[in-house]
Formats: sequence, C-alpha cells, structure tokens
Amino acid sequence: MSDVYVGERIRALRKQKNYSRQELAERTGLSAGYLYEIESGRKRFSADVLCKLAEALSASCDYIMFGREVKQNISEKERIMDSLEAMTPEQIHRIRKTLEMVELLSEVADLI
Repeated sequence: MSDVYVGERIRALRKQKNYSRQELAERTGLSAGYLYEIESGRKRFSADVLCKLAEALSASCDYIMFGREVKQNISEKERIMDSLEAMTPEQIHRIRKTLEMVELLSEVADLI
C-alpha cells in the first residue's frame, strides 16, 4: 500500500463526487491544505481521518486504503482468487513453482 496510490484514490473519489478540495475539507473538518498533502501522498493520516474521508466520500475504508473491497463471509476459493487477482505475474509464477514442488514432495511422501 503506497501513500501515493491511497492519495490518488481519495482524489479520484473526490472528483467523482464533484467536490472541490475545499468542499471535502468542510465535509470532513480537515483543512484543504492537509487534503492536498494526503492526495499527493506526502502526508499519512490516522484511522479517524480515514473514517471521516470514507464517510464524506461514501466509500469503504478498505477501498480507500487497498483499492478493493474486502468481502465478508466469502469462501476460501473466492479469497484465493481475490488474492491471485491482486498479484503481479511474477508473484503468480512463484506460486505456481511452489505448488509444483509441493506436488512433487507429496508424491515422494506417498512412495515412502
């Protein structure tokens, strides 16, 4: 999670709502300057500020911080698929190689 990406999501949500930075500042009780620093990825913020932003932008905290909604009560298969979708091709390649090694070890264990 990069502060820059978090800031970009906040800026995009603000623009979707057609809020100026000043309007969002008024809705959250934050200063427009502080919002600029957050949107540019220069400042971090507390959980309290995150909640204020999420409420004002009608977004979840999960979306603001991670770029996706965290689903509740999903199956293990769905959780794995969500994780795979968020990975780079290199990470997926490493997982595939690891699974191949586990399969080979399992076959060897069956022979013993």
